[in-house]
Amino acid sequence: MSTLTVSRHFVEASLSGAERLGLDSRALLQEAGISPDLLRIEMARVSSDQFSKLMQVIWQRTGDEFMGMGPRRARSGTFATMCALVVGCQTLEEVYQQAFRFSRLFEPMVSMELEIFGDRARLVTRIEGSIHDPDYFLR
Repeated sequence: MSTLTVSRHFVEASLSGAERLGLDSRALLQEAGISPDLLRIEMARVSSDQFSKLMQVIWQRTGDEFMGMGPRRARSGTFATMCALVVGCQTLEEVYQQAFRFSRLFEPMVSMELEIFGDRARLVTRIEGSIHDPDYFLR
């Protein structure tokens, strides 16, 4: 078990799209092994394992890897496929290049642009269309 923890803010922010779709956030939290009462504590934190489980529960229940926050659904497996493509990359530049190529395979929902300035690079990611992300979870 990891000793890393995640702030209550990110737990609550991750639930906003699911709630907007009519899902019960208390049930999602319980399925992930997180007590809904814990979130009443201002400085509350959950384990990284619990947060990871919550993400999986939200993805499964919404059928959307953008968790109900994007303009359209991102099909299940999109994120895992991109991770599989970049896991063997040797440098951050290779990761950016591969992520950029991957993003161009799909209808523009997420667009990526790789900007290279000499020995520096920046991956600019834009979510196209209107998004419901009041807590800046995806951005």
